[in-house]
Amino acid sequence: MKVYLENIKANQGLLELYRILSKDNYEMLDDIENLEEGLLLTSKLFFSGNKTLVETTFLRDKIVLKKIVKDVGKIDVKIDNIKKKIDVALKQSLLEIMGVELPWGILTGIRPTKIVHKLMDEQLEEKEIYRILKEEYLIRLDKLELLIKVCKGQRSYLEESKGKYSIYIGIPFCPSRCLYCSFTSLNINREKHLVDNYIKTLVYELEKTEEMMQGKTLNTIYIGGGTPTSLERKDLEFLLENIRRIFPSMRELTVEAGRPDTLDEEYLKMFVRQKVDRISINPQTMNDETLKVIGRNHTRADIVDIYRQAKELGLKSINMDLIVGLPGEKYEDMKKTLKEINILNPDNLTIHSLSLKTNSLFAKVVDEYETITDHEAEEISDLIDAYTKKMELKPYYLYRQKHIAGNLENIGYGRQDSLCLYNISMMEERETVIGIGVGSVSKIVNKDRIKRVPSFKSIDDYISRIDELIERKKTYL
Repeated sequence: MKVYLENIKANQGLLELYRILSKDNYEMLDDIENLEEGLLLTSKLFFSGNKTLVETTFLRDKIVLKKIVKDVGKIDVKIDNIKKKIDVALKQSLLEIMGVELPWGILTGIRPTKIVHKLMDEQLEEKEIYRILKEEYLIRLDKLELLIKVCKGQRSYLEESKGKYSIYIGIPFCPSRCLYCSFTSLNINREKHLVDNYIKTLVYELEKTEEMMQGKTLNTIYIGGGTPTSLERKDLEFLLENIRRIFPSMRELTVEAGRPDTLDEEYLKMFVRQKVDRISINPQTMNDETLKVIGRNHTRADIVDIYRQAKELGLKSINMDLIVGLPGEKYEDMKKTLKEINILNPDNLTIHSLSLKTNSLFAKVVDEYETITDHEAEEISDLIDAYTKKMELKPYYLYRQKHIAGNLENIGYGRQDSLCLYNISMMEERETVIGIGVGSVSKIVNKDRIKRVPSFKSIDDYISRIDELIERKKTYL
């Protein structure tokens, strides 16, 4: 499909919508003067009297199949911004002219919840919010209801977290690289010599952060990666001891302990000793064959064993991650996984739809595997909904990604007393999050503005230039 725009500049969201509608098969044209054959989608912005109009036309071999003209002035998304209204009118036209219903309508961004929170901030009635999401953003009813449910559940927490800040600490080491992974990570077996200086630099950056944030209340700390538990137990305990020394009070401390092959009873006891509030034990799937394919060095039995040990030791809150659309997996595979997760009955369950990242190993070999269709992804989504209701887990945060299985979403489910508050803060971007360590990004929130301050991507740069990084954060703070 060829695409031509007149008086309209394409943004990322528009290009993503073209990609979804054409199944990755479209081409942007600079002119159409000599185009004779094929499918052509044109959109132009023009003015008639006091009206601003968007005209979208669908042609085959220069013959007009359908034409839609939208009056931009009639777009009512409660945002007084003509560029935004033009964008909405254009995207509405695209869905209508192609005769397509997408689960998330015209939305292509990562955080659809931000739209709803903004409407709620304006104290609009729920009926009007429903109308805007359905009639303007063209969101399907089930996704619309999910979105409002998640946002309503977050409101009290967002109010409580005003003026506070959270911290993310990145541990860029893993025992092996998973097939789908695109995060910064080094093989711990090859790069163990870097750990000592890296941990000491993390502690130094945390101390300087506490000085920078004097007068502000720390809310949550999240230690992610990589795989934090790929570190030797003594190294991670040293970091946790210093966190408690520097920040003696915080609302929540989470450690990603996602790989069962990096955990044992002594590691779990250390978490209890260091008063870790929340850990993740992430199977991704409960199918041994798939675990081998994606490069996980553990089995389904290992997952069950370490999870039960963690529960017996009294760890407060345990999250488990699953991925929809792993190589070769279909409906029955996910059903088997969910049956086993239901027996374990975790406090939190995070469901990711597989996103094909260009710098992942999977992107290089994707053609070797059978992947699920959009229809199969929808059926699995219904299955997940049924199982999470059975486990009495409620959706409490969600986000979306590009190239995601079924064009769906990632959802975190949990019980009210065990939600990961950091996840809400990080997704809704209403609270400053200070990134610590390699690959992290600080997001400094000032009213409606967010300043991103990325850290270095290499450990050598991070250790040797740490003071430069700290000064950069100070400047923006």
